[in-house]
Parts: sequence; structure tokens; C-alpha cells
Amino acid sequence: MSTLKQSMISLEGSAEKSLDVILRYLHSTGEIIWYHDNPKLRGLVFHRPETLVEMLRTIFHHDFKKHVIFDDSHSRMAGLNRNKFDLMKEDFLTKGLMTVELMHYCLLHFKLSADARDMFIDLMLKFDLCYEVPRIPGLPSTYGASRVLRFPWFLEANKPVSVTSTWPEKTPFDTIEIRYQLEFVKKLPPNFFEKLNARLQSHVLNREDWKNGTLAFRNRSKLLVEKTTENGNVNVNVSVRGSDIQELWFLILKVSDDTLSLLLEWPFVRFERYLYCSHCVLRGDNDPTKYPGEVLEMRCQKGMYEVYPCNKQKDAMVPACLVVPLDPEYVDDADLAGHIRTVTEKFLRNLCDTNCGWMCHLQLFSEIGLMYVASKLGFEWTQVALALGTTQPEIEQIQLDNPYQTTRQIIVVLIRWRDRQMNRSQEESIRQLVRALEIPERQDLIDDLRKKYNLPVDI
Repeated sequence: MSTLKQSMISLEGSAEKSLDVILRYLHSTGEIIWYHDNPKLRGLVFHRPETLVEMLRTIFHHDFKKHVIFDDSHSRMAGLNRNKFDLMKEDFLTKGLMTVELMHYCLLHFKLSADARDMFIDLMLKFDLCYEVPRIPGLPSTYGASRVLRFPWFLEANKPVSVTSTWPEKTPFDTIEIRYQLEFVKKLPPNFFEKLNARLQSHVLNREDWKNGTLAFRNRSKLLVEKTTENGNVNVNVSVRGSDIQELWFLILKVSDDTLSLLLEWPFVRFERYLYCSHCVLRGDNDPTKYPGEVLEMRCQKGMYEVYPCNKQKDAMVPACLVVPLDPEYVDDADLAGHIRTVTEKFLRNLCDTNCGWMCHLQLFSEIGLMYVASKLGFEWTQVALALGTTQPEIEQIQLDNPYQTTRQIIVVLIRWRDRQMNRSQEESIRQLVRALEIPERQDLIDDLRKKYNLPVDI
């Protein structure tokens, strides 16, 4: 290689740039495989592409169960015994989970070094063929494994029972839901849904997967991605639920970007994309209004809180922040407070059953209720936080974690305080909150909460 570099000095530019040009050319002609744009793979040149193809075929073999069998001599080289091998193989076939140790066993005949194996894993991760997961408690096959990968092609078909309780069919009244859909004519591009499934890992903290869906979590928000069939077309439905409007939009926009990026591999595929009306979704409408998917390219303008009517009910205004994305990175703090008040005070309240009152569904101590309190507080919030038992170091850490976002800082304080009230009655918690609001003389807010949440007058 050094000799080659010396021979290229005569070319324009440095030796490194000249080598870059030659490697790109060889990659484009198929003589080698070299991913110049990937820092992890840039240092590796696959000079035998057919070997790489064979390695992938080994992992994705159509009859892996019969093709990969236990061999005592091979297992010793891979550091596996019969019991571990059987557990790992079963979990790969039923759950899509493959340990690096099982992969080492499958690829022994290629005589790869540890570095080459790691590069092969990075290659599969780059092309969304799998994603890395933490070792799973209660799953013996992952005990002692150095790394665990999940391949969406091998997931179980049945939806986990826990999904139904974690994501009820009807959206709870104290929850915001934003829903996005891609509609494909007749069928999905091959491997599209599995690759999208792999990409989700970079946006979420934990998840449950099955063949046609994923339920994932990020902080206090939930993400559901499902593949369904309707009227001969195949849909990919993306829904988020929670109370943090910015975080909900972060998830929707990330998944939208991922879908459009993946679809560049199939430039002629026909699809439509829509954003569902949140008013219809929260009412449980079976045929919700659909806004054009291009609305996801827009951003909510400052001061625009309530401008979109629901087509099903012309007099029902939908908060602008549930139709036009908020910037996930930054929203003016006063503007964010305005969006929260619009969603909680007008939108969700009007959706509740007027016969039983707002109190039945939108409780003060729900995240939505506490967000409303946060949106009404100002510079005096640290006094309230201290009165609720938050320490000064805690306040300073929350401020560091959420710089220049006062409303978000208050929300964090209130939710942490609420979570510490497990052993106290609701009446005691209400009394503590009211006393805390009295310190900065926020009687106006106390009266407001009493009216909205039917708080006892004597508290």
C-alpha cells in the first residue's frame, strides 16, 4: 500500500486523496466493496465481494434450522457448549436474537479475525439488517454474551399480550396522540418494513417487537409502528402517545425521515402519506380526517396556537401544534406554554364528556394536568419547587439538563414531585401543592385549579 501511495504522488492532490479516488472507482466497478462515507467501515476494503455475500447468506439462510447444526469441535472454537448453542439457536429462530458467539460459530469456516467480525457486524448495522440490543434479563441465551443483535426478519408473528394493555385501542383522555400513515399500493417494497424496524433503535430506549409491529418507548412517550392491510393496500401506521408535545414530534419526524430515506432505494414505488386529525383520533372516529403528509415539512409558527378546524366538525378547532410539527430542538418558552394551555384548557377539555365533567378524565396529577400548572407558572417556579421538597442541587441539575426551557424545567419538577407522593392521599398532595403556590402569592392559579379540577374550597 505504501508503494502504491508513492506511485500516486504524481497525481494531483495528496497521496491520501489519490488513493481515495482509486478506491471509489474500484468500488463503483464492483471490484471491491469500500464504504468511504462510514467512519467505522472506511478502514476496511472488501477485496472479495463474493465472500461478503456468502457470509450474509450464512446468516440469512432460508433453512437456518437445518443448515446450522451443533459440532463439538466448532463449538469449542466459538466458546459454546451444547446447551448454550441450542438456547442461542432457538432464540435466533423465534425471537431474531443472535449473540456474537453464535455468529462466530456460523462464520468459523471464513476464518475471520475478531476485528473482521466486528467490521461485518458494523456493515450489517449500517445497512439496517439488524440492530444491537442490551442483554435481556431472564433470557439465558444472552448471559455472558459480548453483544446481542436482533434481526427483524426472524421475529415472532404473534403480537405480545402486554401490548394490548400498554397501548389500549382507545386513546386515554389525558393523553395526546399524533398519528402518521404511509399507504402503499398492493404491497410494500421488499424488506422495507424490516429495515425501518432496525432504524427505530436509534430513537428509542426500549421496545417490544413482533413480525408486523413495534411498541417502543422514549422517556415518557410511546411509539407504535404497525404494518396492516386495508382495501388491498398495505399501510405502515406510526402513532405516538404521551404528554411531551416536543418529544412526540421528535419521534414522528424521525420515523418520517427514516421512511423517506429508505424509500430512496425504490424510486418508482407508489405511496401516499397522511397525518391524521388528532381531534378525530381522540374521539375514536373510525374514519378520521387526513391531512396531506407534506404538512410534516412545515414548522408551527410562533403565536399560532389554534387555526385548524376538523373537517368532521367545522366548529371544532384543533391545536396547531397537533397538526403542524413543533421544532423538536427548540421552541420559544412562552410559546411552548401557550401550546400547552391550548391543548389542555381548550382541546382536551372540550373532548371530555360534559355530563361527567373534566374532572373524570383529566386529573390534576396526570402529566397533562401538571403540564397545565407548569404553563401557568413563571419566574417564581423555584420557590414552588423548594416548597414541594425539591432540593436546590436538584433544581440546578434540572436547569442544566434543560437549558433555556423554563416550562420543561417546571414540568420535570412537578412530575418528580408527583411520583414521590405514592404513600400520600390525593387530598394531602393537593394541600401541599396549594400551600406551595401560596408562597409566591399565586392565588389566581389556585382559584383557577379549584375551578377546573373541582378542588375542595377548604384546601
